[in-house]
Amino acid sequence: KYQKKQVQLGSYGAIALVLDVISNCEARDTETLRAALELGKQLLNGGNREVQDLIINHFKKNMKYGHIFFTKLKEHLEGISKTMKANPNFVKEYNSGVLSDPDSVFGDKLGLIFEFLQLWAEGHNRAMQEFMLSQDDSTVPLKKSVNLIGLSMRIFDSLTMDQEALRS
Repeated sequence: KYQKKQVQLGSYGAIALVLDVISNCEARDTETLRAALELGKQLLNGGNREVQDLIINHFKKNMKYGHIFFTKLKEHLEGISKTMKANPNFVKEYNSGVLSDPDSVFGDKLGLIFEFLQLWAEGHNRAMQEFMLSQDDSTVPLKKSVNLIGLSMRIFDSLTMDQEALRS
């Protein structure tokens, strides 16, 4: 029943809303980004394949929007990465679960982005996984690849490194 509601809301435009808000959300507008990511997580919760397909279809209608979306997420992740490098205590506080302001905003955003992206491919949806990895020259109109998987892995690795390695 829950999955049926997810699909219904997604079909009514909730998925398009989430993707469009994320695509157009500025880094400083953390509340709007947080709300869009939270809604996206709820719509994808449980690896709902039909909702994942709505995402793919949304971007297949116009691949340019997919590129804008992935580029915007990349910008958000790069901003978090810069914060981590500028404030080595961020990693220690993030790992302990106790973040001090203003870095807690970045930690919250980081967790939400990671959880949202994880739900994209949950349930072993091969088409969705391939879509995430297909941001290459054939699908990206500006010939500029956006490798969110690689960037996410570098950030995740930074969270598990020691402080001295993070500064270098």
